[in-house]
Order: sequence, then structure tokens, then C-alpha cells
Amino acid sequence: MNFSKNNYIFTVNQSLPATRAILNSNTFYKSSLARVVTTKYFIGQINDTDFKIIGSSAKSPACVLSGKLIALDDYTTLVEIDTTLHKAFRILFVIWVGFVALAMIIPGFVHFNLRQLLSGIAGAVVGAIVFRLMLHLFYIRARNRSIRNIESILQ
Repeated sequence: MNFSKNNYIFTVNQSLPATRAILNSNTFYKSSLARVVTTKYFIGQINDTDFKIIGSSAKSPACVLSGKLIALDDYTTLVEIDTTLHKAFRILFVIWVGFVALAMIIPGFVHFNLRQLLSGIAGAVVGAIVFRLMLHLFYIRARNRSIRNIESILQ
């Protein structure tokens, strides 16, 4: 199943150590990508040349930003970011689809009513599509906010 993914590349007119320092000062260090209340923009880990973070606002944890910092020269850093839907939301989607499918299909098996079984399957498919679209919208909003924040603190 292909979940939401995007790639972003931009340059920063700062050295790699300065870029890393700015990211560090705006990131609440935490080994797991779980939301906590903080005044910092991001939650996660910043290493020497890579990072894995989520946004700290209530609307941002759906998107994980995994990135690399590459020194182009002494005064310029290339920032490569891959964004994905957070694993917790992918698991939630699979559990929700399974639960809804069972709840809508089981009555058709219990009473062995073909019409009820087919309508249950159709309802489960429609429900899964709607829920997936809602998750994707949540991801897009979180991604846009996080990318905007990272660009603003690094520019």
C-alpha cells in the first residue's frame, strides 16, 4: 500500500554546522516520534548530517520529516527532506479498515444474506476510501506546516 510520501530539496546560505545548530535549537530531542507539549518547532533527533523529526504543533505529528544535510561549500548547505505519513497513522488506518470491514461484513455471513453481504463489502470499501482521504488531508496539512517551519527557521 502506497502511503503519502514527498521529497523536498532546497539550499541554505549557511554552513552545515550553523544549519545543524539552528535545527538543534528548534528541536525537542526525543528518541521516539511522539508528540509532547513544547515551545520548539520540532520533536525528534538531529545527527551530524541527518535528522528525523515531526512538527510539535497539535496538527503536525501526522508527517515525519527525514532529511539529510549536505555541505556544498563552506557557506552553503543542501537540505534534502523526505516526508511520509507517520507509522502510527498507517497502523491506525489498517486497524480501522479491518474493524469496519468486519463490522459490515459479519452480519451478511451470520444471516447468510447475499444482499447484506455485498452491501457490507461496498460500505467497507467506501468507508476505507473516505478514511484514507481524511488521513491524506491531515498529512498534507501537517507536511505543509512542517516544511514552512523548517524553511522559515533556516532562511
